[in-house]
Amino acid sequence: MVNARFAKPIDSSLLVEQARAAKLIVTLEDGTITGGFGTGVLEILAEHGVPTPVVRLGWPDKFIGHATDVKTLRAANGFSPEQMLAAVKAALK
Repeated sequence: MVNARFAKPIDSSLLVEQARAAKLIVTLEDGTITGGFGTGVLEILAEHGVPTPVVRLGWPDKFIGHATDVKTLRAANGFSPEQMLAAVKAALK
């Protein structure tokens, strides 16, 4: 597990090294998936020919309506803890 304390610049050397040793890379961001940190990870892996699968978890790139609480809002957008765990498990199969 590597904690990317900042989104840019991504440490390409470390990412490629870790990706080559991993079965799966999971990125988690409290922002939209499109154009986020996970997208940067995908770009670097593609540039270096690293085929490790990547699961990007975060908010969908669409208008997010209101909800009574954050838990409900996250669940409605596939971003609850249970939904994220299911996505990771599915990718590992």
